[in-house]
Amino acid sequence: MHLFQKGNTTAFEVIYKRYSKPILHYFYRMFNGNTDHAQDFLQELFYKIVDKKDSFNPNQKFSSWIYSIAANMCKNEYRRINNKRMAYDNLQILINPGEDGLSENRLHTKIMADKIWNEIADISDLHKSVFILRFQNGYSLKEIAEIMKCSEGTVKSRLFYTVKKISKKLSEIEHSS
Repeated sequence: MHLFQKGNTTAFEVIYKRYSKPILHYFYRMFNGNTDHAQDFLQELFYKIVDKKDSFNPNQKFSSWIYSIAANMCKNEYRRINNKRMAYDNLQILINPGEDGLSENRLHTKIMADKIWNEIADISDLHKSVFILRFQNGYSLKEIAEIMKCSEGTVKSRLFYTVKKISKKLSEIEHSS
């Protein structure tokens, strides 16, 4: 990023190659599987990086900076739609174990993963963001706190609440089956 700030356009290409896929996936999850919305936000994010390149502090971790921008974009979008949840496109993925050769264990894992992400779609945006950053992107609690601009204790609390809520819902689903 420091090279890009000095006018090296090749450095921007490296940034794009390194971060576009994980951030696209972050947006995809934040917008409940809406690929078009995620791609639009990815493009907007990289425009913001170009426009705000001078606001990056080289003493700061770049990944925290870029995910902070992404998280703020999501917050702004949620505000724009008056805190209403976006419709969850493709709520259920149809699985036919006979056609794609999924083993029973893989099928069960896939079904449970789909159920978890369906439950994630129903939690608050702040809790969803923390969960995705931790369990999908592998960020530490400290890094998430930097990205979300909150304390590590708040991050721990949000993760605890989210995991507890998902566990309870999945337990209810398993007992009703």
